[in-house]
Amino acid sequence: MRREGIIVSGTYGRMVVPSFAKPLYVHYNTKNMEDVIRAMLKYSNNFIANLVYLTVGAKHFGYPATWSKADRAVREILSDRIGGKQFFLTGIHEGAGLSRRNRVTVREMLVVLSAFKPYSYLLKKENRVLLKTGTMKGVYSYAGYLDNGNPFVILLVQEKNTRRNILKELNMMIR
Repeated sequence: MRREGIIVSGTYGRMVVPSFAKPLYVHYNTKNMEDVIRAMLKYSNNFIANLVYLTVGAKHFGYPATWSKADRAVREILSDRIGGKQFFLTGIHEGAGLSRRNRVTVREMLVVLSAFKPYSYLLKKENRVLLKTGTMKGVYSYAGYLDNGNPFVILLVQEKNTRRNILKELNMMIR
């Protein structure tokens, strides 16, 4: 911070919080998980996605929340509940899907979509298709449900984004 010209005084750094310390503020969300997920998906809120991810790890392995607990918990839950041991053993490193270290196959995403189908109404609808977008430089994806209810995944690594054209072709094929 000093290097950037920010005036710093007093003691700072990583320290143990004293057991007698009282929180200045504690916030309890009044929304249920469905409302949280709906908002996260609607606005593509990466902050909420990562908080949910970290919370899964903390609930599974105990607080405090850490990335490694979240990574292990999500991999175990996905593998045990919906994928079997052959799935989800690749890279999941954060909840928002922004890490280039994340790795997922189309087959794995289709398994996730099959399990998510009862909650598909939480996704936003575009041209009669329920979908979630994903975009990073050179990486473009769609995942969701076609207007006949079938799940689909489009994962593209390309300079120019053509996912909309591919989705249009997929939808025309089912009509």
